[in-house]
Amino acid sequence: MPCPLCGGAPERLVGTKDGLRILRCSQCTAEYSEHALRNEELPGIYSEHYFHGDPAGYPDYEHDEDIHRERARAYLADITRLASTPGSLLDVGCATGFFLDEARRAGWRVRGCEVSDWAAGYARDQLKLEVSVGPFPTPDLAGKQFSVVSFLNVFEQLPDPRQAAAMLASLVEANGHLVLETWDADALLVKLLGMRWHQYRPRDTPIYLNRRSIERLFPAPAWTLVEFRARTKWIRLRHGLHALGLTGGNGNRPSAGPLSRLVVPYRLGDLVWVVLRRNPDA
Repeated sequence: MPCPLCGGAPERLVGTKDGLRILRCSQCTAEYSEHALRNEELPGIYSEHYFHGDPAGYPDYEHDEDIHRERARAYLADITRLASTPGSLLDVGCATGFFLDEARRAGWRVRGCEVSDWAAGYARDQLKLEVSVGPFPTPDLAGKQFSVVSFLNVFEQLPDPRQAAAMLASLVEANGHLVLETWDADALLVKLLGMRWHQYRPRDTPIYLNRRSIERLFPAPAWTLVEFRARTKWIRLRHGLHALGLTGGNGNRPSAGPLSRLVVPYRLGDLVWVVLRRNPDA
């Protein structure tokens, strides 16, 4: 099975999980699942259940609005260093829109793209945000441009990353930025844990990026890699327990006791912050 990022042949078998193989590309060195995710599967994967108890998702997404908004402000602080004044921002996989709402309050012109009908409905009805519903890229984005396009733990879940990269070459304006928060498959933690790494989910996460694969997908001279660094992410303890499968007595949801409400840093080196600048056309 060829690599979905560059079309290269597999170099080796990384491992097997949930009955599916994960392979490593001989060219761009990305890792990828042998299950080729299709756009039609996405609404079912990211249904309301994903935000309310799905083991691959969140225990109760909007109940943790405060931590989502605090994290959004941290993202905006980093993004603001890229641009002296707020411009236009597209967030792909915007969920309920808390990040977009914080950006709008900071002066950005915002728009979202989301595959979940439930999450997009929340963003539109509760926060009055403009959100396109459907897999990226949605047809109504054609011909538009943005100062910043963000994928916050979303890009690795796209069924067709090459199509997305081609679309981003026109969506991101000249000297604009593409921002990714994603996972580094070459991180030390991944090497130590092997197939026990919590992000290896080959049924719904088709690709696992690293620095080389990102540079291959967004090559010079069209793009310049501005940042690639490990990022600390503050999460609710119950979300961390949920992601690790350490549930309490309430079905799929972790215990709602006072300790589970604590906010703790996730700082294990496998979560990375990536910024690419789109260079003006020659």
